Amino acid sequence: MSAYLRSSKVTISANVIIGSKGPDLEVGSDYKKHWPEEQLVLLPSDCEFSGNRFIRPAGGTSVELATPDPKIPATISQQTPNRYRENILWGGKPAPAPAEAGCKAMPMPANWSEAKELSGFHPLTRAEVGPSWGNAHRLAGKFEVENGLSCSRQPEGGSKKKKSKAK
Repeated sequence: MSAYLRSSKVTISANVIIGSKGPDLEVGSDYKKHWPEEQLVLLPSDCEFSGNRFIRPAGGTSVELATPDPKIPATISQQTPNRYRENILWGGKPAPAPAEAGCKAMPMPANWSEAKELSGFHPLTRAEVGPSWGNAHRLAGKFEVENGLSCSRQPEGGSKKKKSKAK
């Protein structure tokens, strides 16, 4: 049995993805990669993908979905179907079932440009991202993940040098 937690009841909404090298939305990446010896990836369950816009000026795959394998025991693979609503695929291939009804494939608009697309956006600030409790910790200076040292293995001020052995 997998030790990984399943993504469940997640909403991914109101995103704009432009010119990805791979699929814009990939649900179940690496699913069945090591099957039947072990199954390390559990497909997302009861998630909603809505109001996203995937823009592919050079064409290609916008949405890629893994198909549940009926041979995987229900205790591992049991899931509630995900929902796909009002997603737009500009320039990309139509989405596969079951996402096709909630993903409308359309040609690239003739007057579209990346500069025009990005002109209405601004980079999000830390205050605009995350839950209210996270923002409260951040403002109080108690959010250790962002202290600049939490990911560092060396104390501030430099790195340790290895001593060479005498020959």
